[in-house]
Amino acid sequence: MLSICRGLNRGFGGWYRVANARYFSIERRSSYRDHAGENESFVLSTCLRNFSRGINPNNGVDAGVIIGGCRKAKVPRPFTIDRDVQDLLTVEQGYQLQQLVDNAVECNDKDWKPCGYKIGATNAAAQERMGLSSPFVAKLFSASTLVPMSKDVTETASLSTPVYLRGVEAEWAFIIGADLPSLSGDAVYSTEDVKNAVAAVVPSIEVLGTRFSHPVGTALAIADGGGNGFVVLPTKEQWRTPSDWECTSADEIKVSTYLDGKLKAEGSGANVLGHPLNALEWLVNHASRESLKAGDVVISGACNGIVPLSSDSPPSNIKIVFEGWTDLSLDLQHDTFVPFEVYLRRWANAPGNHHSEKNK
Repeated sequence: MLSICRGLNRGFGGWYRVANARYFSIERRSSYRDHAGENESFVLSTCLRNFSRGINPNNGVDAGVIIGGCRKAKVPRPFTIDRDVQDLLTVEQGYQLQQLVDNAVECNDKDWKPCGYKIGATNAAAQERMGLSSPFVAKLFSASTLVPMSKDVTETASLSTPVYLRGVEAEWAFIIGADLPSLSGDAVYSTEDVKNAVAAVVPSIEVLGTRFSHPVGTALAIADGGGNGFVVLPTKEQWRTPSDWECTSADEIKVSTYLDGKLKAEGSGANVLGHPLNALEWLVNHASRESLKAGDVVISGACNGIVPLSSDSPPSNIKIVFEGWTDLSLDLQHDTFVPFEVYLRRWANAPGNHHSEKNK
């Protein structure tokens, strides 16, 4: 673990050298930074191939360091992975790699702390497409779970846009208000237990980003954090409780996604396991019985599918409209943000002091 931390702390070139010491002797870092794209992809493919065959457990650690480093890099380079390697990896190995990537992302970095979960493939069509019989889950991190704030707030920062934008999803999100520790044996949380642990129900935008230059198989998508780029949540004015109609009627509320003012998709919470709360209940009772802590964020899955985005020509504005409730918009070029945990700590309990330029 120490070697992983050192590799990540050295930056983009450093984690590459840690992961590849067995395979190459690379000393000319300037040359690497200009020309290493094929080398990175070759080494990552080699690590993944050996990991899938059980040749060396360290290959999985190395792959986690490489993918995790790419996720955190300011100017990340996408990887191209051989098709045969993707076909070798199982879903179980995808989750094992996901944990190794998460370890690398979190290592020695207070800005990249776990802060909740994303749930994906929450409808039959998505599960069939991915070859799954249930949804999948991946961690969210504080550095990429954001709230729009005005530029006069010192903690704000612009987006570090993930490499290879993939798409955008409109989702119901839950802010957890009470711990839900994992249960053992056959014990499960009731629907009421889950609802009572929710402090707020909010609209959210998930921008999907990938660390790969091409579509990847299910196992590698799971390892890559389910393709999470970043999540945008609203300020407290738009929060609701599980007993408010905005949550109880989530399966009926029409949700529309617009790119630069053009309607791209419509749907409802019925596309999320019948109701977004069902996805949250699945997470705590079935998805490896993940524990939730007060302050965690859970995004429940796309309610109107994935609207494709392009890194070459991204839209200026993304807007989702929850009919009869609210809308949430995102300007990829100009908006500034604070991490949700900072917002929660500093402003969420200070009525009238949200400093938001929008969504009022």
